Amino acid sequence: YTLSLHDALRSVNYNLRAELNLAKKARYIMYLAVFRFLYDFLFLNLQIRRNYYETFITKTTQFSKFFEEINAKKKDLHGASNNINYKMTMIQDKRNRINQSVAAKKQTIQKRKAEIADLELQLNNQNDEVNQVLEDKNATLDEVLEEVLKLEERELAVALGPDVTKAERAVLELLAMVLEKDEMVAEFAVEQHGVFFQDAQELYAILSDRRSYEYDDACFRRLKDFITKSQPSDYQKPPAFQTLYSYLSALYRKLNVRNTMSQQFAQIAEIKASIDSNNFSINYSEHYIKEKEIELQVLDEKIKRVKSRDNKLSKKIEVAEISHMRTQHIFDSEIGRAHV
Repeated sequence: YTLSLHDALRSVNYNLRAELNLAKKARYIMYLAVFRFLYDFLFLNLQIRRNYYETFITKTTQFSKFFEEINAKKKDLHGASNNINYKMTMIQDKRNRINQSVAAKKQTIQKRKAEIADLELQLNNQNDEVNQVLEDKNATLDEVLEEVLKLEERELAVALGPDVTKAERAVLELLAMVLEKDEMVAEFAVEQHGVFFQDAQELYAILSDRRSYEYDDACFRRLKDFITKSQPSDYQKPPAFQTLYSYLSALYRKLNVRNTMSQQFAQIAEIKASIDSNNFSINYSEHYIKEKEIELQVLDEKIKRVKSRDNKLSKKIEVAEISHMRTQHIFDSEIGRAHV
């Protein structure tokens, strides 16, 4: 009884016991042992390779998921970093625009101050010219008031007497308007205004006070009509009326400076308006600069916060990049081993 090779292999596959008569045949026993060894070896090798590939597939799946998570995290981190860079760019751009506007305002302030200095020089020149004329007019008034102090009581009493002429009455009526500073006053009341004529010092004091008063247009027109229509020769005597007429004439010439020097006064008003306008521009610019400096401080604080976030995010990106490189290296190594 002989066992064919096919039957022997079937006996090996099913791990059947060999026939007793084959044990006597050394050659067949050796072949059987070799076939069993080869089968066990191949089976073990296949088992190992199957386990290895199953483990490799599992690890590959895990690494793939981990790799995708790292890539997604990298993408999110880089997107957040781009947003931070965009915010930083916008903040820096806004900061630069504010600095430019502040610099422009500072230049405006310097320019306005230079203009004010030039205008003030022009104003001083105009004021000096006007003041020189006013000083001359005031000097004339001072001379007249000195003459008032020289008047005696009897000379002052003449002005209050009943024998005054029409021209002298007109002087008294105009003087009453000056004393009352009211254009509607058209009569010299002895009871009311005569008290100033009792003493030269008293009359000097009230006339000195009225010389500095700014009369309205109605009073000035009445004073002008009187001076331009009257004749100085009508008031040569007595001394009281001569002095009073001289006072009214000098007062008119002082007040008339605004008409004779109207161009200078107009220029003075224009220069003052320009100075006020420049001062307003300076004040506005300074207020604007203060507001923008506060805004710059807020932006600086925001930049610090954004930089702090960017530093923290950079560290996270660095960690993610390292994890990505390590995972990629491991992944490539495992694939290389699998191909080997």
